[in-house]
Order: sequence, then structure tokens, then C-alpha cells
Amino acid sequence: MAAPRRRAGGRPASQRACAVLPARTAADHYARALVGPWLSGADTSAVDAADFVSAQEGEDWLVRGGYGHLVERFGAGLPVRPHCSVTAVHTRADGVEAHTSHGRLRAGRAIVTVPLGVWPRAD
Repeated sequence: MAAPRRRAGGRPASQRACAVLPARTAADHYARALVGPWLSGADTSAVDAADFVSAQEGEDWLVRGGYGHLVERFGAGLPVRPHCSVTAVHTRADGVEAHTSHGRLRAGRAIVTVPLGVWPRAD
């Protein structure tokens, strides 16, 4: 008998979310979209059902009010510019330089965020 599949951290793998979410009614399709692309940034075939459920109780869950709200709160008093597109980031000996829709910005460090769907799949 083959050993069960394992997830990161050695826990047994569970079913993919698409295997446990029906796809018969409009409400079913809404639930699949919610669990998949909207909340997980991936199709339900790439979402581990047990990980999705356990994430609700863990530290890695959605931010109330969205990530824009998080940036506003933690950036209070800082020169935060929402709706500012970044086209390039270059590392320099003294830090980083970002080319943005508001010009070039230089800093000692940068926090770079991207939507989950941008990351390559690790299959």
C-alpha cells in the first residue's frame, strides 16, 4: 500500500477544494469562485480544502477592510501613495529605487507585494 501524500510540515494531504465543493447550482459556482480565485488567488483545483479551512483560524487570513486599509493604518504619518503604479524596482548599493507613476523613489528598503495569482504554481 502506498504511503499517503504529505503536505508541507509533514501533515497528511487532503482533497482539493474542487473535489468537496459541488458545481451544480449558481450558488455552488459562487462558492467555488469565493474559495478559489477570490480568497485564495487560485483555481479550486489548486486549493487544499483542509488548508483553506484551517487558515480561518490561523494567522494567514484576509485582512478586514482589505490590504489597502492595512497600508493606510500602518502607513499613517508616512508618505504612502495609493494608486501609484510601479513599473520597475532596481537594487542599488545604498538601497532600492522604484520607478513609479509619480516619479522615481529611493529608499533603504522596500516591501514588494503582488497578488497571489502572480506567483508561479508549485505543482
